[in-house]
Amino acid sequence: MNKSSRPALRGGLSIFSWTCILLLIVPTLIKCQNLFPSWFKQLPRTPKGYCLSVGYAGRFVNRTLGKQVALDLALKNLYRQKGIRLKFKLEEIADGRLRITHPFYEMVYDPDSILEEGKDFRIVDSLYTDEAYFVLIASPPDIELDVKKEILTNWGPRPKWVDICECKAPAPHGIGIVSNYTSWIRAWQDADAFAYFDLARSVALRVESIHVARIKGFVVESKIMKQEFDITIKNCVITARWYDKNRDIYYSLCTPMSK
Repeated sequence: MNKSSRPALRGGLSIFSWTCILLLIVPTLIKCQNLFPSWFKQLPRTPKGYCLSVGYAGRFVNRTLGKQVALDLALKNLYRQKGIRLKFKLEEIADGRLRITHPFYEMVYDPDSILEEGKDFRIVDSLYTDEAYFVLIASPPDIELDVKKEILTNWGPRPKWVDICECKAPAPHGIGIVSNYTSWIRAWQDADAFAYFDLARSVALRVESIHVARIKGFVVESKIMKQEFDITIKNCVITARWYDKNRDIYYSLCTPMSK
């Protein structure tokens, strides 16, 4: 190798090194937000008869569009609090050689009217960063609420509710858990939805099981199990979220609204 080629080689190695660094950093930025408001992690308590709802969106070139997407999600979550029908069915068939499962999920909510800003709700607080937009809305809009404007850069220690035992819980609750998502937006949306389903499961799950075992009839073991629920829940809300950055796991907590 001649001397004149060495600078070019060093330059090539430098570009390769920067490429590797970017490949390591970019997925991390996509997976989780680095700045977020405290009310995204823990929803403030409200007086009886009032609702708070959180909306969020990723990075948009058009900020106005990003804010509208976040607001639309906040309104969708507000409709869910008013009433949501959850359907779930799981059939599992096993005969000792193979196992077949048929899961079915459905979430239905029907907005009875279009909510208008100022009349039906108002924006209580918001945060716009280079990576995301967060918005907190309240309904009805005449609520008197002092929201603490605190911007967080980390999720802190593991909260107790993540490991709470269902049998020891003071009230019905649901915990949604997802992991290994490329988009943190989709991860939180799914974790929130699964939290609603988990709450419904804790109060309305029906289980049926059929077990057959034979020796001389050539059937060693056969099992059919069904789990299902179809329930409408009202006045339930996502009250807390937590992200385990080390294991890339998202947790959402759904509880009945305080009466």
